[in-house]
Amino acid sequence: FAALFGLPLGECLADGWLEAVHPGDRDRIVQAWDSAILQRESFRERFRLRHPSGRMRSVHMRVVGRTPSEPGGGLIGTVEDLSSVLVAEEALAAERKRVVSVLAGTGAGTWEWNVQTGDFRVDERWVGMLGWTLAEWNPRTLAESERALHPDDIERSDRMVARHLAGETDQYEFEYRFTHRDGHI
Repeated sequence: FAALFGLPLGECLADGWLEAVHPGDRDRIVQAWDSAILQRESFRERFRLRHPSGRMRSVHMRVVGRTPSEPGGGLIGTVEDLSSVLVAEEALAAERKRVVSVLAGTGAGTWEWNVQTGDFRVDERWVGMLGWTLAEWNPRTLAESERALHPDDIERSDRMVARHLAGETDQYEFEYRFTHRDGHI
């Protein structure tokens, strides 16, 4: 706790840590802290703090209010530095945005198959290529999606999937023929 806040232990115990809490978060944290003491209730809060080095950090604090009869009384809790988690979440969000942009530019439909559960998902563009809307035809399993697959492609596709899942190929790549809603291939 003291290292995360960059303060000597004595300052942390004397509520000196509150000075490190970002001014925009401080009132909320003080209110939660005081309520935990008075009501002996727990709280979980995310907030920003400024380390003495000047670096801002995002943290998550969990506190449990203890009854006066419990050894130690008062509060007990943990603080976790979320800064690296938030940076990773921001990078992931940016990557998702790029992938969505790339897919939108290609005109390709996408599908996702969870091999363990059998769940199958497609996007609006995928079913649109077959003349459907997602609301009209939303396959939830691979078998449901195969209703539009050309019958001559099913066996070869199954072999290619099996080879990939067995580690014989680095990726699963297959060109399918589908039956469009109006009957053409």
